[in-house]
Amino acid sequence: MAYDSARQRVVLFGGDNPSPGFLADTWEWDGNTWVAGFSTIYPSARAYHAMAYDAARQRVVLFGGRSGATTPSLGDTWEWDGTTWMQSTPSMSPSARFHHAMAYYAAGQRVVLFGGVDNYPSYLSDTWINGAPTTLASASAYGAGCGSPALGFVPDTNGRPVLGQTGSATIVNAPTPVAAVAIGWSDQFFGPFVLPVTLTGIGMTGCDLLQSADLLGLGASPLTPSTLSFSLAIPNAPSLIGVRLYLQAYAFAPGVNPLQIIMSNGIGWIFGSI
Repeated sequence: MAYDSARQRVVLFGGDNPSPGFLADTWEWDGNTWVAGFSTIYPSARAYHAMAYDAARQRVVLFGGRSGATTPSLGDTWEWDGTTWMQSTPSMSPSARFHHAMAYYAAGQRVVLFGGVDNYPSYLSDTWINGAPTTLASASAYGAGCGSPALGFVPDTNGRPVLGQTGSATIVNAPTPVAAVAIGWSDQFFGPFVLPVTLTGIGMTGCDLLQSADLLGLGASPLTPSTLSFSLAIPNAPSLIGVRLYLQAYAFAPGVNPLQIIMSNGIGWIFGSI
């Protein structure tokens, strides 16, 4: 059994019953009712396996066990997401065993397995850690915008740059619904210049460039006369984990300065797996 803290359910799988024998059923307890879990794919009947809840990935992880009193130990890994069992095939895995222990190490965001029995009386004393550390995606504002009131760029709470999802932010205090976003790989340098770079000299009085502007003209969708929504699909590419990207909005502002464009504060993104 294991506790799914995200769904607030206790999850039970399998076990040993003299009649009909080893079981392969899934049940969930919500504090009031046991509900059977149905999945077209699921682990084979077994007992003496171990389960732990991977909070970072929101999966109940099952490993090993035994399918009969005289059958070999099992060494397969399965994950339950609340709807479906999925078999995992990691490149490295503990040897087959039963009567082992599993627990979730929150600080390291890993499932830890220790010991167990291979075949009586072969007791084991090895330790295994399942999975790689996860990286939390983050979005934070920095610097200041220009204009009166200053053009703002606000990270969306539910729009962090998670791989395979969509990152988003909201442009506020826009004097017109004509606005766009520039993104850059650096908040330190714009070519040979150290950021921030003042834009007063090109007619944007009091405005600063806060990122390297490697890509300009990313569109934003008007929500109200003064707010716009920006979104960007994040590729599901593991190589992006931990990579930083910097965003800054700009808007058409008639009469505010000679160039009639104002800049927002910046937003720093860190791509993550969760």
